[in-house]
Parts: sequence; C-alpha cells; structure tokens
Amino acid sequence: MTFRETFRLAHHNLVASHTRSMATVVAIGVLFGLLLGLILVVQGLENVAVRQCGASGACVVGEPETRLDKIRWYFDDKKHALEPVGITVLVVAMLALAFTMAHVIAQDAKTFAIYSAVGASRWQIFAIYFVYLLELCFYAAIFAILLSLAFAVIVTIVGGDYIVGQLRQAYPGANEPLLVLMGWDWWYLLVILCLFGAAPVAFLLCIDQFSTKKLALRLKEE
Repeated sequence: MTFRETFRLAHHNLVASHTRSMATVVAIGVLFGLLLGLILVVQGLENVAVRQCGASGACVVGEPETRLDKIRWYFDDKKHALEPVGITVLVVAMLALAFTMAHVIAQDAKTFAIYSAVGASRWQIFAIYFVYLLELCFYAAIFAILLSLAFAVIVTIVGGDYIVGQLRQAYPGANEPLLVLMGWDWWYLLVILCLFGAAPVAFLLCIDQFSTKKLALRLKEE
C-alpha cells in the first residue's frame, strides 16, 4: 500500500464521519487558537515595549540588569505563566482525538474487516488511522493559526488606546508607538508542534480498539 493510497483511505474516514471530525477540528482549533493568540499578543507587547524603550533612550544595551533586560524578563514570566494552560489544552486535545478515533473505528467495523480481507497488514491499518489523526491535526492547526491572528487583531483594536497611553507614560521621550500586537517566537512554533504531537499519544490511547476480539464483537453486534 503506497502513501497515496493510505492518505486516500484516511481521508475517506474523515469524509465518512465528517460532522464528528469537523467538530473535533473546531474544538481543538479554538483551544489552541486562543493559546496561540495569547502568545502572539504577549510577544507583540514585548516587541513594542522594547522598541519604545530603545527609542526613548531608556534602554542601554550591554549594561547588567538594564531596563531592556527587565522588560524581557517580565514578558518571559508571562509566557511561562501560560504553561499550565498549554498543558491543559494539550491533554484535552489528546482526549478529543482519542474519543473521535475510537468512535470512527467503532463505526467502521465492516470497513476495518474489509481492509484485513483484501490483505492489508496490521501496520498498514495502523497507518490509515494514524494519518487520519494527523489530518485532523493539520486542519485544527490551520484553524488555530487563523483564529490566533484574528484574536491578536481584536485585542489590538479593543485595547489599543489603553496600551498606547501606558506606553506614553512609561517612555515619554519616544515617538508615537506603532502598535502591532503580533509577535512570533519559538513558543508559537512549539505549541503548533505540540498539537501534532497529540496525534501519536491519542493513537496509543486507542490501540486496544484494533484488537481482533473487539472487531469480532462489533461485527456481531451489527
């Protein structure tokens, strides 16, 4: 079985259980999107504060414990404060993917048997459902990225005047700040990688669903 055939069969699972699959994509996408949005906003605020600090002359690079360093330490603490939220979101994503795949396998008992009847090996069947999980993660990641951008834009619009006012007070010698609350760093990429990392864990949580005994029971019930 080629990769193209594996992907086609995996996509068939998504189409066959479109409503449940898309519900999972949206649920995971919203959770990760809000988390990514917070990271964008925090990093964006840090970038703006660093620019204003440099423009005002208050930050001198090279001196120990400069105001610039304090700004970075402050925002690093804010990012670390998001770690429990990220872990919670990741656990929820793993469970959502696991429940979705278990439901798809339960519904596809006959299809599962056909795969075996036509000579598909156990590992090929594993590959079909694992690629299905990865496809869910891919769509969820796209949804999350778009949502995070929208979240950052909304925060910029809603809280822009207040943030600009605070920056004027903190750095009176600087020019009018260019407020763009979108900043990317390795945290953003790490969260996206964690989203895809949820797929293998969810797959392992459902590994018992592939047992011959359970397949026989499901076929008997049908």
